[in-house]
Amino acid sequence: MKKIHIFDKEDLRNKTNPNRYATRAVIFKDNKILLLYLTETKEFKFPGGGVEKDESFDDALIREAKEEAGVNISNIKSCLGYIDQIYPDKYNHTKTFYMRSIYYICEISNNYQKQNLSKQEISLGFTPKWVSLEEAIKTNQTRLNIGSNHHWTKRELYMLKYLKENY
Repeated sequence: MKKIHIFDKEDLRNKTNPNRYATRAVIFKDNKILLLYLTETKEFKFPGGGVEKDESFDDALIREAKEEAGVNISNIKSCLGYIDQIYPDKYNHTKTFYMRSIYYICEISNNYQKQNLSKQEISLGFTPKWVSLEEAIKTNQTRLNIGSNHHWTKRELYMLKYLKENY
């Protein structure tokens, strides 16, 4: 699997295994990408999330895309690679949080369904939206420039720029 980038706040790369894995769907159609617009933080995020115990990466990707964006993945075309994030755990600063987000190019069926969001996702205002890469990059860069307390802001902006340069 290809390493795309590592965000490391403490030079903790000697830690060998991530303690959380997440899958993220990259879905293009008609020169647009399907992202989640977070109305509370005014930024975009890829559909996806944590892999549960005994769940395969593919199953997690399909489940998360359905829950967060209301879409059914019909084909997982390829794995683009991963982005690692290594930083002090926000709940226990004596521990390290090491998450690996794995990005997949996916195709979806035309059957949309109602989102099945968690309380946190509802409070953040997860809203599926087809958008150009340029608009998503501009929006997320603005969010980062004015300040963000969320670990995903830099990661998602990095991936959007990566896609613009490589796809």
